[in-house]
Amino acid sequence: MTKLCLALPDNKSDLARFLSEHIIVNAPPDKVVVAAGGFVNEREVQSSERAIDLSALKATMRKQIHV
Repeated sequence: MTKLCLALPDNKSDLARFLSEHIIVNAPPDKVVVAAGGFVNEREVQSSERAIDLSALKATMRKQIHV
């Protein structure tokens, strides 16, 4: 069932967004977590520490084509 669910691109995007947002919001207070990609804007980078300048960072993703 999980393989079938993740076979759909929209489901993969939803899962990546959920995980990225969850990791940032629930980061341990003594750790800084940076997540790249998985947000509505696919190249967005977020950090659990708002004071960090992330302007030089962007997510990149290469898609693999399986033949």
